[in-house]
Amino acid sequence: MPKIDITEVFKSVQGEGHHVGAPSIFVRSFLCNLQCEFFGQSKEPSERISLKDMPHMTMSLDGITSLEQLPIPTMGCDSAMSWAKRFKHLTKSYNVDELINHYTDLLPRGSWVSEQGQDFHLVITGGEPLLPKNQDFWASLLDHEHSISLRNVTFETNGTQEIGINLKRALNGFVMRGGKVTWSVSPKLETNSGEPWEKAIIPSALKTYALCRGGYLYLKFVIRDEEDLEAAEKVIDSYYLNNIDLDNIYLMPEGAVDSQLKDTKNKVVDMCMRTGYKFSPRLHVDLFGNAWMT
Repeated sequence: MPKIDITEVFKSVQGEGHHVGAPSIFVRSFLCNLQCEFFGQSKEPSERISLKDMPHMTMSLDGITSLEQLPIPTMGCDSAMSWAKRFKHLTKSYNVDELINHYTDLLPRGSWVSEQGQDFHLVITGGEPLLPKNQDFWASLLDHEHSISLRNVTFETNGTQEIGINLKRALNGFVMRGGKVTWSVSPKLETNSGEPWEKAIIPSALKTYALCRGGYLYLKFVIRDEEDLEAAEKVIDSYYLNNIDLDNIYLMPEGAVDSQLKDTKNKVVDMCMRTGYKFSPRLHVDLFGNAWMT
């Protein structure tokens, strides 16, 4: 039975994108293929610090036994603890039955359907949840008998990983049973993440999502300024040129904590009003300060 390293499992409302506000179970996998070290840093190269010198990479881990004891990074990726190898000891390895037992305890009545007949969503996030080593695990989870009542699954991905045959089969079977799959794709822009185009923008990966039966795919860009908007529009053009059908495009302000969002969210709202792209809040920052397990 496949196993996977998980950083956190929790119940909250979706804070971003198309399903914002939906009560959800979040499963955050460990490891990512990107690092996004420029988020939260100056755009002046001489003022940036390297990944190895960032606070979350230099802080002492003496006595740290759980993720909740760690601060939210305000520089670089705000979920860096879900992929940086120095935090591996804070993860837990699950097989499919163990993970299902864990999150079933978080569900009202142990069911994906509430007493009022409303569906809870499953959000599979990371790190990067679609790394090839993870995909058979998600296929087994979707095939599991407990997932028969599950109706809404979202994969939050950076859009660089192609879907393999086993996961595609499981997803198509899930849709045939009446399930809905959302691909929340957040491509990383070189202008604010530091990830080069050739590593971060992989149209062939999005094509594999679009080919899964009945899926809903949207893009969500982290934006700080007009330079980022211009970069996002080049990415959007690239996807359209590769014949990828995009249902919606969201702009989300950069900022891991409220003090950073104050500098960006109104500017991003104005961009949305001008361009017609949709605005995505970071509701979990407003409600919980972007604390772990929220």
